[in-house]
Amino acid sequence: MAGCCSIDPYIHFENIINGDGPLEIATAFHLSSYGDLTALVQSEYSKKKINQFFDDFQAFIEENSEMPWNIEELEDDMHLILFSGTITFDRNNKVTIDDKEIYGKRIFSKMDTLERSGLLKQPIQIESGKELYNKISKSLWLLHPIDGQPHETIWKKAEDFASFIVKGEI
Repeated sequence: MAGCCSIDPYIHFENIINGDGPLEIATAFHLSSYGDLTALVQSEYSKKKINQFFDDFQAFIEENSEMPWNIEELEDDMHLILFSGTITFDRNNKVTIDDKEIYGKRIFSKMDTLERSGLLKQPIQIESGKELYNKISKSLWLLHPIDGQPHETIWKKAEDFASFIVKGEI
């Protein structure tokens, strides 16, 4: 009888979202609520920001029974996987967190992170206050959070964006 090997199912994702701000977390929640396997990649010091997100967005989360309501439920979620540690971006849609490599069809991150990683080949001009999401390529998206936006606006924009992505309309 052949022995069974342990295969990690959490290597290939539809979406890898890097960041710990409300826009990044809301986007991850909405994409995963549509059934997309989504990795939320954060620095090793981000647990406090996740808890703050649950506090700030609880009323919106409660409207959608598909979403985790707290950090314990998030850790048990089958579509939204939380990673934290030292993050390195590479070509070919690969992200390394400490020693773990994951791959995604789409990668989302802020401009400064993408510039530091070398994934942006040319400077991108963003009109401040306009778009929260900018498509750089088929697999790379720039997140552009806008300071001071109401939670309701962030939640709704993330919901609309996730719907368009999942339906293939963007």
